[in-house]
Amino acid sequence: MLDEELDSEYELIEDILIKIWMMVKMNIKEKILKYLHLDDKSKAKKYNNKGLKYEKQGNYELAEKYYKKSIELNPNDFIVWYNLGNMYFGKGILYRLIYNNRKEYGYNCIKKANECYDKSLEIYYNGEKIDKKSLKNILISKSTVLNKMFFIERNKPELMEEALKCLYKAYHIDKNDLHVLSRIGILILKIEELIDDEDFKESKEMLKNIYDKYYNKSIVNTYLLMKRYSINI
Repeated sequence: MLDEELDSEYELIEDILIKIWMMVKMNIKEKILKYLHLDDKSKAKKYNNKGLKYEKQGNYELAEKYYKKSIELNPNDFIVWYNLGNMYFGKGILYRLIYNNRKEYGYNCIKKANECYDKSLEIYYNGEKIDKKSLKNILISKSTVLNKMFFIERNKPELMEEALKCLYKAYHIDKNDLHVLSRIGILILKIEELIDDEDFKESKEMLKNIYDKYYNKSIVNTYLLMKRYSINI
């Protein structure tokens, strides 16, 4: 009698497990079919979102993998190139700060970030040019990378000039953006400081020319007022 009851329970459990497995199997099948019916742009968007997820987790290898998969399917999406650039920059900074024996590798990542931002801008300017907010973000990020490259290279003031050009382009998109305005002010004052810095004496003349060319009294004074009254931006 007991054996019969156990057999009955086993059969019931087996039946439930089979049904669960069939449901799981059908769900997987539906997901696969759904994925197969996506067009390349939709698949690329999913890969981009995966890249963003892994980048937030600090998993740069997987983030890079999925950004590149996205680009393979839709190479003309300037946002994915921008995201890939952000990933390379974050990875480069991390390697330069933490791994003393990987500083060169970190700098190569930072240079890759700059190349990605260039590609992103190229695609943007060849497209509809309607997403001004994203353009501004790319220009700001590129200026940050160029500024970092200047302080690593130390003997290429043209990088600092290009960084300022990017910021002024971002400023002309939205002159009410105090974040951009403050960045311009900070960079101009930094160049002024470097002109008399012995560590940058080889670049002194060019830095002075850049300062004279891009100095904007109104922007600098506004930034100094913001700094004086601790205005958060």
